Amino acid sequence: MNEYRLLSQLSAKLQRVLSERFTTDEMLVVAWQPDSKEYQAHQGAIRIFGLLMCALSVGLYLAYGTPPSTPLDLVRTSDAFVINGICITWLLVGLYMSCISIRSKSWARRTLYVFTTQRAVHVGARGFLDGHSFEAFSGDDLRKAKILQKPNGRIDIVLRVHRFKDEDGDPASENVGFFNISNPNLATGQLERLRGGHA
Repeated sequence: MNEYRLLSQLSAKLQRVLSERFTTDEMLVVAWQPDSKEYQAHQGAIRIFGLLMCALSVGLYLAYGTPPSTPLDLVRTSDAFVINGICITWLLVGLYMSCISIRSKSWARRTLYVFTTQRAVHVGARGFLDGHSFEAFSGDDLRKAKILQKPNGRIDIVLRVHRFKDEDGDPASENVGFFNISNPNLATGQLERLRGGHA
């Protein structure tokens, strides 16, 4: 996890996101970006399963599929529709799963955990391209923040809990904060500094 002490060390897009929202007397103290390798290490099985689905879809199509001479041939008969539909579905799902590491890198590149002279800030990846969300934490959020110790020595700082209803209408929640921080002493020190300033 890289540490940044100056806005100029960040990408131009992240610099713009922060500079547009900083107050006139607010300055960056330290910032981190998530290490995508930490997440990719747990995604090997997903990538392998995705590649397997791609291979199975191609094999099924070669063995039983109907090569279309026109687009209508894909749905001209019920058998062709079922086989070609299964092949296309498996291929798309397999490609999506196989590209999980690319999505992790994109997410990490667009995510930033920030401590400023006045508050804690989470810049998150939003959308499929280069959108960003901006969420700032001060006052009660900082006083109620939870520090979770991880087995690998890293920590999570949960600054806020978003509560919502899932697609089935059941209550659900999502933690918002700084995750998998490799420098716990620096992060907790900054949190305590801000807590003292907002006492």
